[in-house]
Amino acid sequence: MRAAVLQDYGSVENLGVADVPCPDVGPGELRVRVAFAGLRYGDVMARHGIPSRWQEPPFVPGQEVAGVVDAVGEGVTGWSPGDRVASTTLTGGFAEQAVVAAAQAQRVPDHVRLDQALVYLVNLPVAYLLVRSWGEVGDGDTVLLHDGDRLVGMAVCHVGAGSEAGSGACYVKFAAVRPGGNAADTFERLLDACEAFAGSRGAERLVGGVSDGLQQRPGHLGADDRSGLKQALVLRWQPINTRRQ
Repeated sequence: MRAAVLQDYGSVENLGVADVPCPDVGPGELRVRVAFAGLRYGDVMARHGIPSRWQEPPFVPGQEVAGVVDAVGEGVTGWSPGDRVASTTLTGGFAEQAVVAAAQAQRVPDHVRLDQALVYLVNLPVAYLLVRSWGEVGDGDTVLLHDGDRLVGMAVCHVGAGSEAGSGACYVKFAAVRPGGNAADTFERLLDACEAFAGSRGAERLVGGVSDGLQQRPGHLGADDRSGLKQALVLRWQPINTRRQ
């Protein structure tokens, strides 16, 4: 079969297409005829040997696959060749065939495209946790996206009575922009958008901060001074950009 093989940890140039043996299916496993393989940040980290270099190169990387079951391993029930499936796997996804643990496999309904099914494995749960658990967005809250030709930044805002901000205020719960040379200017434009949004909802002040246990460190935005707000928000914004570089 054809596969993308990583010859050594490091640069993407270390990846190349090669002919390799088809993987054997073991007990508790499914062999999948891969239609689509996901590519996300975890794959980039694995290519660099982060968090560990547990595999000796060369090997076939790839942590997400969607396709059709090709073979069923010993002890596996509920699956048959031809079933549509999506699954994560520690490695081996960038190939025409891949082996996955049956316990991790997800059945893909006929009305869902296989490429769409990949979104549900990691990216969609992460987005849900970001909004619901980290940003704590609830009923009545508004999520503000600041966008031009592409999404360059976002902010989660609580505004008005009945929200965390309280009457007359808009609380910027979370704010982040894409990293790069224009990040500082983009962050200023994001604050402009937050301020305009707050005014449109009748808020007289904009508050930004992060939670530290039960303590909150807010910064208040004056007409000519954003330092307090920027200092508070950068506690979340800067680590995000550092991890994305």
